[in-house]
Amino acid sequence: AQQGKRLRLSLIDGLSSPLVE
Repeated sequence: AQQGKRLRLSLIDGLSSPLVE
């Protein structure tokens, strides 16, 4: 369950990074 949460966080971070940039 923790791995799934981390993957979601990674996806959000990866999408947020380019969006913020």
